[in-house]
Amino acid sequence: SSRISLAFLFVPMALGRSTYSLIIEAKKNNVVDYQNKVKKLLNTLALLGYLIIIPILILAPFIIKTLYGQAYLQAIPVLYVQIFSILFIFLGSGRNIWVITENLSKFLFIADLFGLIVNVLLNYYFIKHFGVVGAATATLISYIFTYILMNLFYKKTITILLYQIRALMLIDLFIYLRKN
Repeated sequence: SSRISLAFLFVPMALGRSTYSLIIEAKKNNVVDYQNKVKKLLNTLALLGYLIIIPILILAPFIIKTLYGQAYLQAIPVLYVQIFSILFIFLGSGRNIWVITENLSKFLFIADLFGLIVNVLLNYYFIKHFGVVGAATATLISYIFTYILMNLFYKKTITILLYQIRALMLIDLFIYLRKN
């Protein structure tokens, strides 16, 4: 099931690479344009994440059975947990672009280090009590911690946290749809 969820990780990398220079240029020229480009990137990543997650959740039994056979149906609950990691990895990718643009690269190291510690501690407990689903859950929680919650602990990253929350909740999409 991890192969299925990992198959989509090219999306934020491709989108990030294609927008990075535009974001850098906007930061040099116009702060409002820069902020809007970062928000648009995060909103796009969140929407793409949901557009991947929802069909996988619906089709997981069919996907597992078709790709791996009846013997691997016990992997479905793991896939259900793992697929949500995509959303936080996608938003983390967008956050990383913002962090680098803001010259806060040291923050990335600290966030990743704390995420690693959280993952190891949670895996120690969760695998013992919940098995492979526990391992997937521990990884999901560590992604949420690393890519979203760590932004709470550093004053300079509160802005990106707010952008991420709006993207997670699809607020800007709903505002756009309401206007049109």
